Amino acid sequence: MNSSLDPESGDISNQSLKGSSNSSSKFGFNFSCLPGTKTFRQLLPAYLLPYAAYVLLGTLLPSFLHPTFAQFAKLLLCTGLLWFFRNQYKLPTFKGQLLVKALLYSFPALLLWVFPLLLQQNFSVILEVLIQKDYQQLQFISAFLHSEAFNSDFCLHLINSVFLVALFEELLIRVYCLELFHQGFTKKSIGASFTNLGLTMDTRPQILNQIPWNIRIVTLCAFIFAAGHPISQWPSALLYFAFTQWIYSRFKNIWICILIHSFVNLWVAIMAGPFGWTFLWDA
Repeated sequence: MNSSLDPESGDISNQSLKGSSNSSSKFGFNFSCLPGTKTFRQLLPAYLLPYAAYVLLGTLLPSFLHPTFAQFAKLLLCTGLLWFFRNQYKLPTFKGQLLVKALLYSFPALLLWVFPLLLQQNFSVILEVLIQKDYQQLQFISAFLHSEAFNSDFCLHLINSVFLVALFEELLIRVYCLELFHQGFTKKSIGASFTNLGLTMDTRPQILNQIPWNIRIVTLCAFIFAAGHPISQWPSALLYFAFTQWIYSRFKNIWICILIHSFVNLWVAIMAGPFGWTFLWDA
C-alpha cells in the first residue's frame, strides 16, 4: 500500500510507519537527526545561522579587527547560536567506541584531504619542510611553541576548527541538507526535483530506515560542503565528503562524522603550525 504524507504535518500513515519499522529491524536503524516536531523551513535557522555567522565574521572582521579578536568573536557568536538552538538538534546517543574508530578513520580522511593540496604545491616547499626540520629531536615543535606564530590567534583558530566548525558543518550539510534532499528529490528530472524540494520545505522530517546514499544527493551535498572552502581545496573537500559519507552509512551515527571532522581539523592545524604547511589551513 502506498504511504501518504501530509504536507503540513509531515505525518506518515500507519501503514508506512509499519513498513518503516520492518525496514529498521533489517538495517538496525530507525532514526532521523532532525526533530519531527517542526518543518524543514522552521528548522533552517538553527542549522544555517551558525555556519553563516562563522563565514560572515571570517570575511568581514579581519579587515578592521585584530585576527585574535575576530577568532574570539566567531567563537562567542557561534557557540551562542548553537546553545540557543540546542533543542532543535536531535543527535543520537554518543558511544565511546566511536571515538577510537573516528581516530583511526581520521588518518585516511586526512590523506584524502592533504594529497590533492600537495599536488598543487611546488615540491621544493615540501622538501624544505622535510629536510630542515629535526624530526628525531622534535626541535621544530619546541621552536614553534616559542615562536610568534604560536599565539592566541592560532589557539582560537584551532579551537574554532576542532570544535565549532566540525559540529555546525556536519549539522548543516550531512544532517539538514542530506535529509532534505533525500526527502524532497524525486526520481524524475532535476527541475522536478527542485520544484518538489520547495514543497518539502513545508513538511516535517521523516524517519529514515537507512543513511541516504543516492549518488545525486551525495554529490550535491559534497559540492555544498566544498563551496565553504577555497577553490584550491575543492578536490580535497569532495574526496573527503564522499569517504566520510561512506563511513556514515556504515556506522549510522552522525557522531563519527563529527569526530573524524574534528580530528582531521586538528591534524591539519598541527601540520600548518609546527610543520609549517600553512597552505593546508584557511582562516
